[in-house]
Amino acid sequence: MNLPKYLQEGNTIKKDSIKHEKRVTRQLNSGGMWFAKGDLKSDDCLFELKKGKKQVSVTGEMMEKIFKEASYVGKLPILMIEINGYQLIGEIIKI
Repeated sequence: MNLPKYLQEGNTIKKDSIKHEKRVTRQLNSGGMWFAKGDLKSDDCLFELKKGKKQVSVTGEMMEKIFKEASYVGKLPILMIEINGYQLIGEIIKI
């Protein structure tokens, strides 16, 4: 079975993350401008995508940033993590 190029040896995590975002979003310069927060938008949700080969670190600052950006545009904050072909999707809530 041939693996897609983005899963083959020799690619960096940064390159993989960029390719992953391009597969699921059409948002220009995602997160880089005040009006284009998050990596992917739906009618109700703002998604942030993170990808790693073995692990992904999630910090409190990262979660707070995603939560605030989604709140600012009136959407639910969703964090999507992809590791080794598995995907975890969860809503960020403040308690």
